[in-house]
Amino acid sequence: MTERILIVDDEPDLLNLLKVVLEKSGYEVLTEKDGSKAVDSALREYPDLVICDLILPVMTGFDVCSRLRANPQTGKTPIILMSVLERDVDRRMAKEAGANMFLSKPIDTGLLLESIENLLKEYHNTQFSSNFQLEFSDFKNEIILFEHRDSTPYEQSIRAFAYESYSNNQKVLGFAPREVSLYVVLQNLSILEVVPVDAQTILSPTLDQYEGELAVIYDTVTDLALSRSFEFAYEKLKQVKRSFSEKNATSIITLNGDAHSAEEIARFGTLFTKHIRYDKTGYKIMKWT
Repeated sequence: MTERILIVDDEPDLLNLLKVVLEKSGYEVLTEKDGSKAVDSALREYPDLVICDLILPVMTGFDVCSRLRANPQTGKTPIILMSVLERDVDRRMAKEAGANMFLSKPIDTGLLLESIENLLKEYHNTQFSSNFQLEFSDFKNEIILFEHRDSTPYEQSIRAFAYESYSNNQKVLGFAPREVSLYVVLQNLSILEVVPVDAQTILSPTLDQYEGELAVIYDTVTDLALSRSFEFAYEKLKQVKRSFSEKNATSIITLNGDAHSAEEIARFGTLFTKHIRYDKTGYKIMKWT
């Protein structure tokens, strides 16, 4: 999966030019022509970066920026505002709205590409951990229970974890059944290797193939509990944790909280010293000892 950029401008010629330039540079590009649709698109598609004109139909670039900053799913997304206006007041208002950068039109495409590269690098370095007001060093070599809810796009959070781990020089592996939605997301990420798993899969042979620092995503616990039993999933989870611990891997183990009772979640939680949650109200640290 290449990095996804949303461009918002009501000038068709500029919109098409920037789309061509970015696609030639390897980015996936989404486009919108008015501010309201831009916000809807960003909250639906979760781009890695937004480039937005200041003067737009329906909603200004300032408003787009403020709306995205107010939403936990897009609150940290890099935003570049651009305009033919070069007044100090516009630059100040762009900063106050939460824009990472303000560029003047006509756009210097070389400067734009350099800016995008730098912003994405900085974003990926903290993309996941910043949701919890933590740093990557707080996650490194830890095994973390990541509880999520059906109402959340948790796949995007796991994608962020993969990018941050990769940006911090870790080899990233993903373990998931072919039937779950996250498998497709992981399979399309060029920065990691995804391994299909089932109830009989033993992880150690795969893990032993890799030297150096590892980051691991394991998305099988809920599937095992539903297809076999809670007790089977619980015992399997203990084996999985031992395998990750032996490799000293930075590990995220996902759990769909809507598929389990509070008692089951609490019992799974006893196996972890680190437990985080993502629900409709945002990100929370449930346990961090």
